[in-house]
Amino acid sequence: MVHYVSDLKISAPTARRDGPRTFTDQAFTGRVVLDDASFCGCTFQRAVLVYSGGAPPRLQDCTFQGVTFEFAGAAARTLAFLKAMSAPSSGFRELFKASFPKLFGH
Repeated sequence: MVHYVSDLKISAPTARRDGPRTFTDQAFTGRVVLDDASFCGCTFQRAVLVYSGGAPPRLQDCTFQGVTFEFAGAAARTLAFLKAMSAPSSGFRELFKASFPKLFGH
Protein backbone atom coordinates (compact mmCIF):
# COMPACT_ATOMS: atom_id res chain seq x y z
CA MET A 1 0.00 0.00 0.00
CA VAL A 2 1.36 3.43 -0.92
CA HIS A 3 0.46 6.66 0.88
CA TYR A 4 1.50 10.16 -0.08
CA VAL A 5 2.46 12.92 2.34
CA SER A 6 3.06 16.11 0.40
CA ASP A 7 5.90 15.33 -2.02
CA LEU A 8 7.30 12.42 0.01
CA LYS A 9 6.39 8.94 -1.15
CA ILE A 10 5.63 6.58 1.72
CA SER A 11 5.24 2.86 1.16
CA ALA A 12 4.99 -0.38 3.03
CA PRO A 13 8.28 -1.53 4.60
CA THR A 14 10.93 -2.76 2.20
CA ALA A 15 12.58 -6.08 2.97
CA ARG A 16 15.95 -5.66 4.64
CA ARG A 17 18.98 -7.86 4.39
CA ASP A 18 20.76 -9.05 7.52
CA GLY A 19 23.74 -6.99 8.69
CA PRO A 20 25.53 -4.01 7.20
CA ARG A 21 26.19 -3.94 3.47
CA THR A 22 29.11 -2.15 1.79
CA PHE A 23 29.23 -1.01 -1.85
CA THR A 24 32.22 0.66 -3.50
CA ASP A 25 32.41 2.20 -6.99
CA GLN A 26 29.14 0.65 -8.15
CA ALA A 27 26.30 2.03 -10.29
CA PHE A 28 22.69 1.77 -9.14
CA THR A 29 19.32 2.24 -10.85
CA GLY A 30 15.83 1.27 -9.71
CA ARG A 31 15.00 0.79 -6.02
CA VAL A 32 17.97 0.91 -3.65
CA VAL A 33 17.50 0.09 0.05
CA LEU A 34 19.63 2.48 2.11
CA ASP A 35 19.14 0.97 5.58
CA ASP A 36 22.26 -0.56 7.11
CA ALA A 37 24.36 0.18 4.01
CA SER A 38 27.53 2.05 3.13
CA PHE A 39 28.10 3.49 -0.35
CA CYS A 40 31.49 4.89 -1.36
CA GLY A 41 32.13 6.36 -4.81
CA CYS A 42 28.85 5.00 -6.13
CA THR A 43 26.64 6.43 -8.87
CA PHE A 44 22.86 6.54 -8.57
CA GLN A 45 20.94 7.19 -11.80
CA ARG A 46 17.14 7.18 -12.08
CA ALA A 47 17.06 5.48 -8.69
CA VAL A 48 14.54 5.46 -5.86
CA LEU A 49 16.43 5.57 -2.56
CA VAL A 50 14.37 3.75 0.06
CA TYR A 51 14.87 4.36 3.79
CA SER A 52 12.81 2.40 6.34
CA GLY A 53 14.21 3.67 9.65
CA GLY A 54 17.05 1.19 10.16
CA ALA A 55 20.68 2.15 10.72
CA PRO A 56 21.35 5.34 8.74
CA PRO A 57 23.23 4.84 5.49
CA ARG A 58 26.74 6.14 4.89
CA LEU A 59 27.09 7.90 1.52
CA GLN A 60 30.57 9.16 0.66
CA ASP A 61 31.74 10.67 -2.65
CA CYS A 62 28.62 9.46 -4.49
CA THR A 63 26.89 11.11 -7.47
CA PHE A 64 23.13 11.38 -7.97
CA GLN A 65 21.12 11.96 -11.16
CA GLY A 66 17.34 11.70 -11.36
CA VAL A 67 17.11 10.34 -7.82
CA THR A 68 14.09 10.43 -5.50
CA PHE A 69 13.59 9.34 -1.90
CA GLU A 70 10.95 6.95 -0.63
CA PHE A 71 10.27 6.40 3.06
CA ALA A 72 8.81 3.17 4.42
CA GLY A 73 8.05 1.62 7.81
CA ALA A 74 9.22 3.55 10.87
CA ALA A 75 10.79 6.31 8.75
CA ALA A 76 7.47 6.91 6.95
CA ARG A 77 5.51 6.99 10.20
CA THR A 78 8.00 9.45 11.74
CA LEU A 79 7.75 11.79 8.75
CA ALA A 80 3.95 11.63 8.81
CA PHE A 81 4.00 12.49 12.54
CA LEU A 82 6.40 15.41 12.04
CA LYS A 83 4.33 16.76 9.15
CA ALA A 84 1.15 16.58 11.23
CA MET A 85 2.81 18.31 14.19
CA SER A 86 4.19 21.12 12.03
CA ALA A 87 0.84 21.93 10.41
CA PRO A 88 -0.59 25.32 11.45
CA SER A 89 -3.86 23.64 12.48
CA SER A 90 -2.12 21.23 14.89
CA GLY A 91 -1.71 23.77 17.68
CA PHE A 92 1.87 22.54 18.08
CA ARG A 93 3.51 24.47 15.24
CA GLU A 94 5.49 26.91 17.42
CA LEU A 95 6.55 24.17 19.85
CA PHE A 96 7.58 22.04 16.87
CA LYS A 97 9.63 24.87 15.35
CA ALA A 98 11.33 25.57 18.71
CA SER A 99 12.22 21.89 19.03
CA PHE A 100 14.15 21.89 15.74
CA PRO A 101 16.08 25.19 15.60
CA LYS A 102 18.61 24.04 12.98
CA LEU A 103 15.82 22.95 10.66
CA PHE A 104 14.03 26.30 10.88
CA GLY A 105 17.10 28.57 11.09
CA HIS A 106 16.57 29.75 14.68
